[in-house]
Amino acid sequence: MPIFEVQRGAFRRDIARGFNDLIATSGSLASPSLNGFLSPVLIFGHASDIIGSELSFYSGGGASLVENARVVNAASPYASGGSMGDIRVRQVWGAAPSTNSGWEMHRLFSRQQYDDAISHAIRRVSRRMLVSSDEYLVVNSWLLNPMVSVWLGGDSAAPTGWALTGTGATVSRITTDQWESGNAARVANGASEEAYLAQTMLDVGRFAGQTVNITVLCRTVTASRARVRLVDSSAGTLTQSSLHEGTSNGDGSGTWRELTISNYVIPTNAQDVSIQLYTATGAAINVDWGQVLVDIGDRWMYPLTQRFAYIQDVWVSTQAGRWTPLPKEWWFVDKAFNRAGTQPVLSRIGLLQQFFSPSAGDLLRVVGQQYPTDPAEGDNLPIDPEYVRARVLADLYAMKPWGSADWQGDAAKAREAEDKAMRLERAMSPRIAQGSRTVEEA
Repeated sequence: MPIFEVQRGAFRRDIARGFNDLIATSGSLASPSLNGFLSPVLIFGHASDIIGSELSFYSGGGASLVENARVVNAASPYASGGSMGDIRVRQVWGAAPSTNSGWEMHRLFSRQQYDDAISHAIRRVSRRMLVSSDEYLVVNSWLLNPMVSVWLGGDSAAPTGWALTGTGATVSRITTDQWESGNAARVANGASEEAYLAQTMLDVGRFAGQTVNITVLCRTVTASRARVRLVDSSAGTLTQSSLHEGTSNGDGSGTWRELTISNYVIPTNAQDVSIQLYTATGAAINVDWGQVLVDIGDRWMYPLTQRFAYIQDVWVSTQAGRWTPLPKEWWFVDKAFNRAGTQPVLSRIGLLQQFFSPSAGDLLRVVGQQYPTDPAEGDNLPIDPEYVRARVLADLYAMKPWGSADWQGDAAKAREAEDKAMRLERAMSPRIAQGSRTVEEA
């Protein structure tokens, strides 16, 4: 089925617009406070035009507010010298939204009802479709998602397996000018604040007293602010790399530099040891992080964070950059493995020692398919948007009350949308890539 680049949030607003239910959408506001703001783009004629509407944020600082949907209970048209409308909400937010907050307003359906209808459409056919998926791993790196290639929470949340810390800090997936076309995470610290991505090392207990070598790819144009740290939950910082110089050194790699920690012996009393991709306190800057190698010896089992349904191939790339498929006899899928915690691992790729000789820093690429899942606000719909549209319209028209002025017309539109959705559903069937191995049973 055709897949187009239609983001979930944009799709919701497009559906609302079709119902004439998108009163306003904007990426900016002025004079924000705990109970409202001034709108430079929505100048309404009467307060009654928007009082009773639901207002919510979908991007910028407002999107991070907990329970940000609020009911508008007061409004003043042509406020602030006649250039902006003043909008006030009944229940205050925990913090004032930032001026770059994207916001939307609805009266007919709530934002949650739109989102529930979209989720229902995807869940209904999730086992009748397969979408391509892959995950990059670093040979001998004892971390989850060491290539920051998996972003299950969306491109503006921390990469899967990693946690972002820092007041005012943000993280985003960058898709241009990455290291050798790999993946990278851009961390921006808040002004006069530190920021870092962190992850607790896998199986740290068994490595106490052993030697670790860490190599991380990092890019920044600001000198003496970015470094890699090894931190123990009890003892604090154990060791750290030198600071990024902020220059390219004229070696053809630009400002991408390797930050290293060499031959460090993990203390025998170490507890939870984590690696931190660290930006020191100072002015707000961008620091990009890529491939992370935490080498404590040869590794044969690699946890996967993608929810693969089938795995077709495993490729290996040497540090010279040449990709080669591994024979299927060299690897297997461990489906029973599970790691407790906030980032559960559903399966592992195992490499057979008699065939594969690991070389630290080489890359693995696991290629397969997965069942479509609910996308984040800024991610594309994983299935045909025309099917999602038909299913969402069927659900929403069916929710409109009978006995209203045009309830018979609404019922007819619901049936028409349902018929179209069913026709598209009947055309769906999963196509499993040839030679794939099952990971998750249907």
